[in-house]
Amino acid sequence: EKINMRSKNHKAITAFESAHLARVKELPCSVCEQPGPSDERWLPVVEWEGLYEVSDMGRVRSLARKSSFSTRIYPRAQVAPILGSRGYMVVNLSGKGVRRQFFLHKLVLTAFNGARPFGMQACHNDGNRANCALVNLRWDTPKANHADKRLHGTQQTGARGTRAKFTEDAIKAIRQERLTPRQAMNRFGLSRTHAKRIVAGKCWEDVHA
Repeated sequence: EKINMRSKNHKAITAFESAHLARVKELPCSVCEQPGPSDERWLPVVEWEGLYEVSDMGRVRSLARKSSFSTRIYPRAQVAPILGSRGYMVVNLSGKGVRRQFFLHKLVLTAFNGARPFGMQACHNDGNRANCALVNLRWDTPKANHADKRLHGTQQTGARGTRAKFTEDAIKAIRQERLTPRQAMNRFGLSRTHAKRIVAGKCWEDVHA
């Protein structure tokens, strides 16, 4: 069943999507309800307890630790997120000889709302993949996640579907100036994998210098 309503990508939305939109509007505002610095809550990153913590504002920090190879003590420090190849914010965690990359929004949801229920996906209430505050996140069904993307207008591919700080102009600059992956990482805040794929021409093939 279709209803007389249009989403941002100019396609009529279904009755399910209309009901879903009404439900999402009842969720807390990710700006109004976001805690201030004094109210920020921190919990251990699941499976990285004793090494990292994640907050309900979507921040990650490493805990003070002793080096495995010397007597050096590493102080507590913030972990800077980077823009991953799919437009989501990611963080690199390392410890005990292991280094892995994680989606920031999933670390927040798992720490505060528990492990992902079977068949569910992580959703951003406002459609902004860079907003990883707990109040902006939820576990929901793939159908609801798909409805979010249509209603937020983030279902497109290429430049229109990528968030925040990544545009066709950036791609053109990387290719025109023949930047190395490291130069692209530093200049545009990309992940190493994303930068390598762009420089090698393995993504954004439709954008030419």
